[in-house]
Amino acid sequence: MNEADTRAELIDPKLKSCGWGVAEGSKIFREYGISPGKIQIGSRGKSKKADYVLMYKGIKLAVVEAKSDELPVGEGVMQAKNYAQQLHLETAYTRKTLLEKLDEAGFPKSDLLTLQTLVDMEKSDLYDVLGYVFNGDYIAVTREARAKAAEATTIFALLNDRQKEFISFVLSKYVEAGVDELDQDKLPFLLKNKYLSYADANAFLGDSENIRQLFIEFQKSLYL
Repeated sequence: MNEADTRAELIDPKLKSCGWGVAEGSKIFREYGISPGKIQIGSRGKSKKADYVLMYKGIKLAVVEAKSDELPVGEGVMQAKNYAQQLHLETAYTRKTLLEKLDEAGFPKSDLLTLQTLVDMEKSDLYDVLGYVFNGDYIAVTREARAKAAEATTIFALLNDRQKEFISFVLSKYVEAGVDELDQDKLPFLLKNKYLSYADANAFLGDSENIRQLFIEFQKSLYL
């Protein structure tokens, strides 16, 4: 299946089933211009275009790149990220900024928490709530289930015992209090809570940069 077939047979139907281009306020832009081609002597180089840019209520939220199904799944990931950065969407990859953008669009976190209660999903992430709202067939996952699945991944298995102990502690706080516990500004409090002092945390886990990378990287396993 070539790239055009991938769009027509896989991506377009999936976007539609998720409500994109159907739900009020949602738009799909195809062949979205990222930047004009570089000016060369007597001509201009090829311009950059994203296969899809998804927008909701005037806010660009995501870039989707189509590739042949013969290529590895991650083939277009870096390209999509680069395009997202050029569109100033790089911070849209963070949960915190997504909530801020929704707040600016008239959907404050308080309203989302109310919605979370109405659909009886207090034990799931707000992002599962949004997924459910946009797609009624979406199967939400509880924080506890996400945490258990994360501890069963290769990412977790490759950690040493001290790293596993810290990540398990962070996951327990995530299950108990919610996704806000995964914000980077919570890391100092988590370290102080677990190890009583930053010096002890460094002794167990390494320097501050290593700890920060550990805290960020393991979170990918929560949303595989």
